[in-house]
Amino acid sequence: MKEIELARKLNDFAKLIGDESVEEIEFDSLRQSLEESASCLVQFEKTKTLCEKLLSDFKSEIKRMANFLSCARGENFPLSMVEKLLSSKNLDFDDLVLLRKKVKNEFDNAFPSKPVSRVAERKDIFESRIREFKVGDGYQS
Repeated sequence: MKEIELARKLNDFAKLIGDESVEEIEFDSLRQSLEESASCLVQFEKTKTLCEKLLSDFKSEIKRMANFLSCARGENFPLSMVEKLLSSKNLDFDDLVLLRKKVKNEFDNAFPSKPVSRVAERKDIFESRIREFKVGDGYQS
């Protein structure tokens, strides 16, 4: 990696400055390494900011699902538990992924995307009822 090699060069320069006389230091190479370091630090800061934003969005998504789940169940426990876990500094990213998976499973169970009833899946029953209603089942005007 470029950053690891750059860090090694800077460490070498730091040792040279401490051990050698000023005349033996290659200032052009030192200047170039310092400029590359500054560029890498700027890029690192941008990446760090992006990662913090993504992490914040990820936590917000977990909290939002837990809030909907609490509302569906009529209890405050899922939301308060998730809020405590999210505010904890002991969770790493893998723990957050696992928490999201658990909350999402509970969320999917509370809000199924498919009809639960077999009657709702049988289209032919509804269509025959609609035809029966339209015909009038013996009603004459």
